[in-house]
Amino acid sequence: WKNPCTQEEPPIEWPDEPGEYNLNNPCDVVDSLLTTNIFKQHLKDLRDSTPVHHEKAISFTIPDTSIVTHSYYTGQGVLEVTVTPASPVDGIMHNHYDTSARLPIFSADDIVCLAYHFVHNEIKNIQTFTYTLVTNNTSYIIMIEDASKFIYFVSSWFDTDNHIRNFRTHLYRNHNVGGPGLSDADNERNFLQALAAFPASGCGLKLFRGNSGMTVFSPIKINATGQTEPDPCN
Repeated sequence: WKNPCTQEEPPIEWPDEPGEYNLNNPCDVVDSLLTTNIFKQHLKDLRDSTPVHHEKAISFTIPDTSIVTHSYYTGQGVLEVTVTPASPVDGIMHNHYDTSARLPIFSADDIVCLAYHFVHNEIKNIQTFTYTLVTNNTSYIIMIEDASKFIYFVSSWFDTDNHIRNFRTHLYRNHNVGGPGLSDADNERNFLQALAAFPASGCGLKLFRGNSGMTVFSPIKINATGQTEPDPCN
């Protein structure tokens, strides 16, 4: 593929007491991130920069030495930002800047980029990788909960340009993500329905919704009646 998605930070400790968390559990991975001041600061920085007319992204790595390094990327006045890690990373964060055209939830191209990072070996650990979105009033984290389902999803929907176009149609036309007059809750529900509608019992992704202060991220899913509900980790 062509890449659909194209400064260093002082080291910090990660996390203070990592033994308290099971990093095979996606909820624990998210909770452990939120114990670090630098991750919380990045969330704030991404939100504070949403009035600026470009998207911003951050990739980060958590080596075994408990040191976190960060790289920063800035878009060019359009609703996209290119992230090109020099080596595999543990997480990627980005924002959607504040404009009438921006989505309050992950876009189709955001998911295309996630697949691209996986295919090109830019994800360090598929079980602990976090993919974060911040807007002026919403925030979400995606994690790969089921690796086999995610690999099938990527190989089935992102292997050709035509399949990628079909994915965009699936999200925007079939499930009306970003449709006119929709609330943030409507877009969230439609996005979850779109993800749940893939063959082979979904796409292996787990969605976490941030509270207004981005201090807690709770896993959510769509239920059989089409409503959003909690999705606790096993």
